[in-house]
Amino acid sequence: MSEILLEQKERKMRPQWWVLTFSVYVIGLLIGAGLMIGPLFLVVMFPSIGIYLTLLAIPLGVYIFRKVLSALQGRIWVNTHLSEYLLYDDRVEYTVWDPKVREKKEGVVPLSAVTELYYGMHVFHYNYTYRPTKLNEPLQQLELLPMLYLVHHHQFQRQMLAIPFTNVVEANRWLEIVAKEEKPLWLTSVTSLHDYYVGDVPEELSGDIHLERARFDGNIDVAYRPYMAKITQQQAEEAAKQRPPEEQRQRLEEEQKKRRTFPGIGRLAWLVFPLQYAGGLLVVRLATEGKIDPEGIAIPALLIGGCGLLFFLLVKWMKWPQILIYAVVSLISFLFVDTSEVETDPSYVASSLLLGMSVFSPLLLSVIYVIVRSIRSLREGRKHAKDSGVPS
Repeated sequence: MSEILLEQKERKMRPQWWVLTFSVYVIGLLIGAGLMIGPLFLVVMFPSIGIYLTLLAIPLGVYIFRKVLSALQGRIWVNTHLSEYLLYDDRVEYTVWDPKVREKKEGVVPLSAVTELYYGMHVFHYNYTYRPTKLNEPLQQLELLPMLYLVHHHQFQRQMLAIPFTNVVEANRWLEIVAKEEKPLWLTSVTSLHDYYVGDVPEELSGDIHLERARFDGNIDVAYRPYMAKITQQQAEEAAKQRPPEEQRQRLEEEQKKRRTFPGIGRLAWLVFPLQYAGGLLVVRLATEGKIDPEGIAIPALLIGGCGLLFFLLVKWMKWPQILIYAVVSLISFLFVDTSEVETDPSYVASSLLLGMSVFSPLLLSVIYVIVRSIRSLREGRKHAKDSGVPS
């Protein structure tokens, strides 16, 4: 039996990132559970008309808990079901998992049946969580990594096996063996076709108008870099010709706004602060009437955390300085909640607690920020993938 020459296997998330990711999801589950159970607890302990309003947070808690739990289960599944490709001197054996239906497909591709080779790129999400990274290294949400397509005959049909790589070195090692029989090698501008890399040859691959014949000389990147540079330049020139000057100006202004922190909040997100101020007035009033404990931190934490969650959901472009902006504006707004100067007055105690919690709110807001940022990044990544034809 022949020996394995090369092995290509999907990587697991690095331990430190997996612990961080798992912790964030657990915090999200706790927030969801808190929003479900917290209002019921408050209603039982402090029954009043104002407290009954907190029951409105239960549907939001159920939604957050279900979404976070589903996302966590998906992360665990992806991290434990890894596709694998084994290269022998005469064949390629594969085990490929389909994340959509969570099923695997196994098979063998004889090298003698391979008729064409295509080399391109595939889009990889959060690659920095799977490879060693330096402390000050910039982290990219999306990266283009090598992809090798083996087109072969199987039962009188043209089939495709796509093998994703983590770097060019690994792709070169495979090409040294697979391309040694002078099989036609094509460079393709198609970035990624499917989440599932086994099946019929897609029209996007064989019909790529930018296909270019190449010859492997030990480093495929030497040919691929100028190939993609030429295509990128052509597409940029065509886009510049088709785009009206007014659209170019608007696009430039849009990019400049994204670079700023303050305007990136958007008008709609600012409406959260009047809502938060009204909530502060309600808390102080309930404390004055003796319906809630002026020194209790549950309701102020729920007010600041809930409004913070709504704030980050409504901002146009999320940036971490917005955490400080929210805390500072909250502190200023709570200064006008109560004017009592008697330190033993319940309204004074309750308003002081709101001020104190707003000072330390960045700790809570950082957790909420990370959760919302992850959800929005995932949603934007899927939208971008859908618009560009790339799977999320």
